[in-house]
Amino acid sequence: MISEMFSANGGRPKIAEELRARFYEAGFVGVKANGAFESWGSPAGIATFTDFIVQWVGPSWAEAAIADMIAIREEFEEWREAALVWKDQLVAFVGWSSGEAVGRKR
Repeated sequence: MISEMFSANGGRPKIAEELRARFYEAGFVGVKANGAFESWGSPAGIATFTDFIVQWVGPSWAEAAIADMIAIREEFEEWREAALVWKDQLVAFVGWSSGEAVGRKR
């Protein structure tokens, strides 16, 4: 659902797959790209991450997703309730990957 929301608002959730090439196409030189992986595995980390996501993907996202027909209100409520139950499970773990690129303009 989050990827669809980014896309619906002009975002490119999979841009990392082509990010380095885009920098070169834009005239940058010496482009370096890398990825990062963050994880949360402790109960405190999981609780913090879940609280952040539940707030971030909160009412404003829900209304936008409903308006764009990406989800319905009941799906958001089910997702929110499931996240709040999941965060207290002993097996809860989150991994989040991201990519970045830097370069200099000629």
